[in-house]
Formats: sequence, structure tokens, C-alpha cells
Amino acid sequence: MRIIVSNKNIEMSFDEYTGEIRELTYLETGENVLKNYIWERRTPFVLSVCRSNGEKRSITVPQYNDIAEDELLKPSFDMIEDENGTKVLKINYKYLRDESNRVNISVETNVSLASNEYESLWTIEILNNEPGYIIEDVWFPFISGVYLGDTWEDDTLIFPSWSAIKVPNPTAALSLPPVHIGWRWHDYNYEYRMEMSVPTTRKSDGSYCLQTFHSGSASMNWMSYYGNEFGMYMASYQDDFKVTTLSAETFGNQRPGMGFSFAVHPYIESGNRWKSKTYGIALHPGDWHWGADKYREWRNSVFNGIKHKAPDWFDKSAGLIAHYDFKYQHQFMKPVHKYSDISRLYDEAQKLSINHLLISGWHKDGFDKGFPMYRYEPELGTEKEFSEQVRSIINKGGHVSFYVNSRLFNRKYIKDLPDVWENGLAIKKDNEAHNENYGSEKFSVMCSSARVWQEHLMNTVKYLIEEIGGDGVYLDQLNCASPVMCFDKNHGHEHDDWNKGYNKLLDDINAYFYENNENSLSIICEGASDIHGCKMSGQLISTFFSDMYGAFPEAYRYTFPEETLVDMIYPSRGRQIMRPVHVSQNAYNILDRAFLTGCYFWIYDLEEENTFKSDPAMMEYLKDVIKLRKFWLETFGKGIYRDDRGIISSTENITAKTYVLNNNDLLIAVLNKNEDEVCELVLDTNGRKISICSIYQLGGTTAKLSPEFENEYTVIKTKTKRLALIHLAF
Repeated sequence: MRIIVSNKNIEMSFDEYTGEIRELTYLETGENVLKNYIWERRTPFVLSVCRSNGEKRSITVPQYNDIAEDELLKPSFDMIEDENGTKVLKINYKYLRDESNRVNISVETNVSLASNEYESLWTIEILNNEPGYIIEDVWFPFISGVYLGDTWEDDTLIFPSWSAIKVPNPTAALSLPPVHIGWRWHDYNYEYRMEMSVPTTRKSDGSYCLQTFHSGSASMNWMSYYGNEFGMYMASYQDDFKVTTLSAETFGNQRPGMGFSFAVHPYIESGNRWKSKTYGIALHPGDWHWGADKYREWRNSVFNGIKHKAPDWFDKSAGLIAHYDFKYQHQFMKPVHKYSDISRLYDEAQKLSINHLLISGWHKDGFDKGFPMYRYEPELGTEKEFSEQVRSIINKGGHVSFYVNSRLFNRKYIKDLPDVWENGLAIKKDNEAHNENYGSEKFSVMCSSARVWQEHLMNTVKYLIEEIGGDGVYLDQLNCASPVMCFDKNHGHEHDDWNKGYNKLLDDINAYFYENNENSLSIICEGASDIHGCKMSGQLISTFFSDMYGAFPEAYRYTFPEETLVDMIYPSRGRQIMRPVHVSQNAYNILDRAFLTGCYFWIYDLEEENTFKSDPAMMEYLKDVIKLRKFWLETFGKGIYRDDRGIISSTENITAKTYVLNNNDLLIAVLNKNEDEVCELVLDTNGRKISICSIYQLGGTTAKLSPEFENEYTVIKTKTKRLALIHLAF
């Protein structure tokens, strides 16, 4: 009743009647991780189909009673082993079945396992010969009922949402009743999840599903689920950058275990054949770092166009100050700042040792209204005044970036930009627009692959850099807003090329400014994406959104350690209208984490709504943190982030992150939550002898340390301020 594929590390068994995977075993412990058979879930694939009458159906592997009634539904199996010991199992379904009838859809799944690997590789190929059926979504590989060890309660999920989140006991966490905090800022209604209440969707079958797009808010195309002894890794190796949906689900403690799957959206019409890219499922020693290393190795092997080189000034800058209070959405709200204030705002930023301003609402009709009317706003001053103010900052050695929304078109301006609207709009299959509201304004989503839209955004960047005189842009929503399918055949792209469209835009910007400005341009985008991250200076992750349910930027930083993440910093008290109270209550922790993980600081200064001026104690702390960060960057460079690799243990109140420097020295960023206690770090320095060990602390104090050697490990004992850097030279 079982067909088995195995090597010395893992074993997989498949039902020889249905082709379902029934066992996935880690041979070091002999444990099958598929511990709970979920009746509503049939592995390893689900096809979402649309009939000609518009009805939606899900089709998956046939079951025993289906095959008993119709033997043509039984799959065939073929096992191949090559000369290197790699085994390939082919499972072929000549036909499938919908809710009542056989359908002429053929599916072949391939599972391969090399002799020494922990990872199995999966593909699926589909031939749709059923008249009137379109296969819209392919969920594959699809597994469920997973937990590790004796209980699910000590398992942990790493899910790549907004860089990443870390969820202990996800079976319980994903199924918790939602706890929401509402907040209103201007005309915007926000909702925040609290108390480890992960933002899942409750489905009609009772499951709780955490689901996101890559690239939408999913930063990477892999997930990790691990316990005390070993872990599971799943990845989609989508080297054509097609939109993928990642899903983690559970039925809760009453039916414990987790389900994991990926989906792509190929829209396979009748008469067409389609073959997937490769997917990976691994059982492996260790925790999530194993999967990060595996995924990084694959991603670095994929060609992805022009890589961005961040300007030297950006790499030595601690962060920026963001001013969204130039012109807001509502006309009755008078601008807080005009163009004539820009020089003064820069002088104020310098008091924090910040030399980078971000200006939003600078354009016609302002923030969250005037998109995409990206030219100067007369209410704020003249275009000449705008340019003179910006250029004066650049001449002082400062830097100015500008907000540009990369996604939206306010339908009020259709007559102003008719060509961009008519030829750049993203079109649904029913020939309708994708519409979204922000505040009281109504927008439509533009197609990232439409050439006229790419050119409009490109011309906007040229205008801001070449005519106004700035040296940076912030492209809002590019990496985080959900992709849309565009079926406008006049655009010359496939419907699911959303990611490829933005790739092309970023390549065009980088190519142009490499040639014309010696790469003086900084690019920041909202959200993190491993597709686009190499094409920009920084990616804004806004961990305050997910902080209550497990914000974990460490996973992205470790997977792509050369890239820079940008995180928002908030005051702990005083004038903080923009965000809810709990964000302020956790402000110090958010700032400390941003320092430890080497993030670029995004500091708001909205004088009437969000400013450190009304929190003088945290203002002084922020000044000290910026000073230490600048010392780090100017003295050692950014370094290569290694998370906690090499740290064997530390005292309870210590969090430490390691960085490898260009000369192979080691830098350790330390957070000490109890300054009265001695900090002890035990390090594995690979037998290297330390010649110099120095500590640099918040407030500017420095000292030499004398590490000890115990049991082949290096032990550092010292008292520290709340934040410190330890430099080890070899």
C-alpha cells in the first residue's frame, strides 16, 4: 500500500492507490512528521478551476471510492534511480474527478531525492483537455497535519511576512480569537492585531489560514517550521519571479498540526499544458538558519538583472527623517510645511546627526490624493523655490529623497493623464479595473508591467533628481501591496508578471543613473522582497505593524545579509497621534531591535502628530543610539549580518548579534536589559586567537577587554550600557 522514496536522511511514502504522501520521516529520529490526517485536505496538490458558467471548484487527488467506481482515476507510478543514486518518483494521473464526474485533466508529479540530501525536490505538470475549464490556481506541494516531537506546543513557525514573523506554537497562535485595536489618523481607519493574535483568515471548513503573496507582503518564498531536535523547510524556487502565494494553516488545538502550501496562478485554459518550477521540502538538523542558508544559495544562483550599489553616503548614514506634513489629502488641512521650510528642517535633522530628509506630499494635491500628478504644488511655493531649497541641502553635504507612489492612480485625474490611464491600467479578466480606497480618495491600481506606467514613474524620478536636484526616491507600496493580475493583452506581458514589471522599472532606474549620475541615487521601497532587494539601497519593513505577533526581521537579514532593511522609530510618549498607544509603549524595544539588526532608522517628525520633541528623554536616547550607529558605520562599515551564529551562550538579559567585517574581524552588537549585571558571552571563534577586544558603549565610553578561553571557547565578561559594540580583531 506504500511506495517509498528514501536516502540515509529522510524517507517519504506515498499511497499506491491515490498518490497522497502519507509519511515524511526524519530518519535520525525515525519520526514521521505527518501526524494528523486532516480529512478536508488531500495531498499533495489542489487545483482551483473555473467553469465556463463561472462556477469555482477545487479538484485534488481521487480517493479510494472514486477509484473503485472508475479505475481510470488510479494513478500510475514510475521509480527511476540514476548512477549517482538520485531517485525520482513519477506519479501520473491520466484523469481527475470533480465533485461528480471524471474530468479530462492530466497531472504528473515528480519527487526527486539525491543520495546525501535532506531536501526532496518536487514539480508538477498539468495538461488541461477539459472543455470549458480554466485552471486558475495550482496549490503544490500541499501537506498538512504536521508537528514535530511529542507535542505541537513547542514548535515554532518562521513565516516571511513583512520581512518575517516568528510564531511560537503556531497551532495555537493562528487559531486564537482575534484581538483588534482600532486607530484613526486623519481620515484613515487602522486596525492592529494584539497579543500574539496572528492575522489569519477563518475559512468555511474551520481552518485558520495565514496567507500572503510573494511579492506582496511575503518577503521570501520559503517557510521554516522547527522543534527542539530538527526542522522542516519548504521553498518555492520560482526563478521566473511569477507571483506566488504562501500559506500556513491550522485547524487549532482540537485538530493539532500545521499545513503548508504554495500556489501559483497560471490560468491554464483547455487545450494547454503547463509545468511548474521546482519546490523543495526538507527535514533537516537545526533550526530556521538551515533553511535560510539553503534558500540563499539558490537565490544567489539566479540571475536577476542589474544590481544596485547604494551610494557611499547612504551606507554611512544612520537613517532619515520623514516629513509627511507638507500637503495632506484633505484640502481643508493646511500644509504644516512649505518648500521654504526645507533648509530649516535639514538644520533640525542635523541636531540628531541625521543628514537625510524624506519629503512626502511635495507634489500637486499632496499625499494620498495627487497620485500620480508628480509635479510641484503651487500652494507650497514655486518650482524654483522647491529646487533651490533642495539643492542648498545637497550643497551642504545633505541628502533629500521624495515620496512617489508606485501603484496608484486617483481617478479624479483621468483627464489630466489620459494616455497613462488608458494604457497603464491593470485590467481584471472581466475587463474591470482593480480599485482601492485610501482615506476618502478612490484609486485604481496601475499595471507594473505596462510600459507607459513604467515610463511615467521613470520620468518622475528624473524630474526629482535632475530638475529639482534631490538624490533619492522612496517608492511606496512596491514591495508590500498585494499584486494584481492584469489581462490587458495590449501591455505585452503575461497576466502574472507583476514582479517582473517592477524588476524592469528598477533596472531602468538603476541603468539610467549608473550612466548619468555615477550611482548617486538612493532607492528605498516599502516592504521587503528578495526579488527586488538587490536593486535598492534599503527596504522599509515597519515592524510596529507585526510587533505584537512576532516581528522577526532577523530571518530576512540573515538570509540576505548584504541588504539593508529600514525600520520605523517612534517616540515613547507625548505627541504621538499617528500610531496607537501600544506602539509608543514598545518604542524603546523597536529602536533597540533596529540597532541590533543593523537597520536604517526611519524617524518621523510630524510636528503636530508624531515627534520626538515631545519626548525629551527618548530624544536623548535616540541621539546616543544614532551616535553609536554612525561610529559603527564609519569605523567598521556595515558588516555581514550573521544573527547569533558563533554565540554559544549569553547571560539571560543579553541579546547579541554578530557581524563579519571586511577584514574578517568580528563585531558584536549587544543589548543589555540589566545594566547592573555583568554581561557574559561565550563565543566560538573557530580557534582563532584574539589580538584585540574592545567595547564601545552608548554615551561614547570605550574600553579594552581581556577575553578568557574555556573549553575551546572565548568568554567575554563585562558590564555594558543598554547598547554596546564589541570588536574582536584576530
